[in-house]
Formats: sequence, structure tokens, C-alpha cells
Amino acid sequence: MAEPAAVDPSQALQPEEERSCPPAQPADPAAEMRMTNAKAFLSNPNVMASPLSRRVNFLKSKGLSMQEIHAAFNLVGQPKEMSELEEAASKTTVPAPSSQPPPPPPRQQYQPPPVY
Repeated sequence: MAEPAAVDPSQALQPEEERSCPPAQPADPAAEMRMTNAKAFLSNPNVMASPLSRRVNFLKSKGLSMQEIHAAFNLVGQPKEMSELEEAASKTTVPAPSSQPPPPPPRQQYQPPPVY
């Protein structure tokens, strides 16, 4: 009977085992907050009555990806096809939020009253 071959310690873990036990990664708190806010937004009766393009573009303007928007609609019981959401997103464009505040209005210079 032959002796078992020596196993290189760096190859001791097989790829199948790596896939079956992925390392635990902490959830992105910002993504969780976006999804919570999206669900609350989509559950509002006034919002539910608004056009789909307005709802989708609003969520995009808040930083949600199309996959997150799709998931949010499903979570609130308003399932939509991804193609339907993408079409709605292309109907109306919403400007991206600016990272800088608008400039202050110009100041009026003081002019003393005329002297007579």
C-alpha cells in the first residue's frame, strides 16, 4: 500500500470549500439606509399615485442603483420588471445632486444718498 502524498499547506483548502463558506462581510449601512428610505417612500399613498418614471428617477437621484430600485419595488409589493424600470428611468431625467451649494446672491454695494 502506498503512503498518502504530502499535502502542500497552501493547497489544503479546496476551491469548492472556499465557495461553500464565504467570508462574512458586514452589510453596508449606507445601502441599508437607502433601502429603508426607498421602502418608506414607495409605501406612501401619494407617491404610489405618481408616475413610475417620477418614482424611479427620484430614487436614482438619491443614489440607488437600478438593482436596488428593483428590489425596493419588490419589497413593498409592487413588483416591476427590470426593463419596465429602465424604460421609466429613461423617460425623465433628473439632474444629479450637486456636491457644492449654490453660490450666494451678489451683494448690492452701498451708495450714499446724494448730497444737495
